[in-house]
Amino acid sequence: MEALLEADAGGLSLAEIAAATGYSRPTIRAAIQQLTDSGWVIKEASTEEPAGRGRPPGSIRVDPVNAIVIGVDVRPKFTRFAVANIRGEVLESSEINHIGGTTASERLDAIIDEVRRLFEQFARAELLSIAVAAPGIIDRDRRIALSPAIPEWSGLRIRARLEDEFGVPVLVENDAHLAAFGEYQRAQGATCGNLVHLVTDFDFTASGVVLGGVMFRGSSGAASTVGELDVLRWSSGPAQLSSVLRRYGHDPEDPGSFFEALAEGSEAESAAFEHYIDDIALGLAALCLAFDPEAVAVSGIVARAGEGALRMLEESLHRQAHLVTPRIVPSVLGDGAMLTGALEYALADVRARWLRIFG
Repeated sequence: MEALLEADAGGLSLAEIAAATGYSRPTIRAAIQQLTDSGWVIKEASTEEPAGRGRPPGSIRVDPVNAIVIGVDVRPKFTRFAVANIRGEVLESSEINHIGGTTASERLDAIIDEVRRLFEQFARAELLSIAVAAPGIIDRDRRIALSPAIPEWSGLRIRARLEDEFGVPVLVENDAHLAAFGEYQRAQGATCGNLVHLVTDFDFTASGVVLGGVMFRGSSGAASTVGELDVLRWSSGPAQLSSVLRRYGHDPEDPGSFFEALAEGSEAESAAFEHYIDDIALGLAALCLAFDPEAVAVSGIVARAGEGALRMLEESLHRQAHLVTPRIVPSVLGDGAMLTGALEYALADVRARWLRIFG
């Protein structure tokens, strides 16, 4: 199955699958028959005459619309959704807004309604998995143990509710962890095995870690939450920067004028931003000394500020943690890393289950 998923849209011949997997043709034929009966792959006869005796080569390919996964990215003010086929190609996406005062139950009901609406658009497809990127600490039971960004969600058993509604496996994970996983899977994995993904914002700083190609969540789901240590300034740094923005007439909710001032070299804004960079570099130094990644992918306000800001962060990091020298790169996925990570997490779960069944 893995060989078919990695093949292009044209699929593979039996001989190509045998070469890619090392399995015998009878074994492959039996597995392909199971996958065909399940509707997950399509066998197409070749229009060409066979070169010699035997069967025409034909092709076997994954059905791009018969099986889907759904990713959900929950934010305090909105939730994003995406539907992907099992090749990871996004088929549909949407977004809903959450008005102030929305209860935990109302928010979850709205998310369930949107997942159902998206699923119903693909009536002939089998929904295989749902993955949710949620802010906060996700415990071993995939319960939201603590959610400072959405306090009313603390203690919520979102997985149980979604599994009851849709009858498919549901994965719930911290949004920063999934951002790192998505960035690794779609962008950085070809050049590094260990990656830190740093999310920078005017309200918070967060991070996720991938080690050896595997998302690292720790024993309780709290891995990489160095911002819990006040001394590392991941909370105070954004708060101070936001205060400076307001002092000079900028709006953290719509910071375009602030970035224009940075680009123009405004002294006050530039000094405040340099101080902020040093603040978040301190916590990043702790992470990098612990995990020693090859690269740090940065999204949010530091990436938006441009190459100069990334180099400032790199210099500050190397000054504070001179034993490690990871590359600082802009996130390729940017603000979409969490939703992409949710899709990739769901796809990884599906592939793992298929491999246990079909090999």
